[in-house]
Amino acid sequence: SPDDVLAMEAEGLTTSKEVKAYQDLVKGLEKSAGSESVTEADRRIAAMLAGRDNLSLAKTLSPLVGDTVAQKLFGVGVLGMALSTIIILMLINGFAFCELIDVPAEGTMHRIGSFIPAVGVFGPFVWGAAAPALALPTSVIGGAMLPIAYVSFFLLMNSKSALGDSKPKGVQALVWNVLMGVATLAASFASVWGLSSKGIAGYIGLAIVSIMLLLGVIGFAQKSQTSHS
Repeated sequence: SPDDVLAMEAEGLTTSKEVKAYQDLVKGLEKSAGSESVTEADRRIAAMLAGRDNLSLAKTLSPLVGDTVAQKLFGVGVLGMALSTIIILMLINGFAFCELIDVPAEGTMHRIGSFIPAVGVFGPFVWGAAAPALALPTSVIGGAMLPIAYVSFFLLMNSKSALGDSKPKGVQALVWNVLMGVATLAASFASVWGLSSKGIAGYIGLAIVSIMLLLGVIGFAQKSQTSHS
C-alpha cells in the first residue's frame, strides 16, 4: 500500500526513512525518463516499493493500541519469536534430521540437525535491508504451516506408542481433544483464508501444505502400525 508513505510526505515528514526511500525512487525515475514523464501511477508504485523498517511495521498496530504500546508490542512479539519459536523449530529439526538418517534422536547427530536452520542468522547480515521485513514472510509462512504442527500434536497426544503411560485418559483426554480440535480448526481456517487471499501463488502454497499434511498423517499412521506390530 502506498498510502502510508504518501500521507507522511503530505505531512512534511521528509526525514523519515520511508519518505526518503520514496523520494530517491521518484528522483531516479525523473532522471531516467524526465520529470514530465513520471505519472501519478509511477509515484504510487514508488511509494509501494519504498522500504519499511521495524518502526513503520509496528505502526500498523497503532490504531488499536496507540503509537507507544504498538512499538513495544511489536518488539516483544519479534523477541518472543526469537526466544520461543526459533528454538522450538531448531529442536524439531534435530529430531526430524535424526529420523531422516535413522539414528537415535540424541547426541551429536541431534545437535547437527538442530543447528542446520541456524544458518538463517546470517541472512540480515548479508541483506541488511531485509532484517525487519523478514518478520512478515516468516509470520505468513509459519501461519500457513501451523495446521501441520497442530495436527501432529493432536495425533501424538492420542498415540499410546509415543506417550505410553503419559497418554491422557478419561475426562482429561476429552478436554484436551476438544481444546486441540478447536485450535486445529482455527489454525486450519486461518491458513486457508490467508493463503487463498494471495491469488495463484497462495493456492499453490495451499496445495503444497495440504500434500505435506497428508504425507505426514500417512507417515505417522504407518509408523504407528509398525510399532504396534
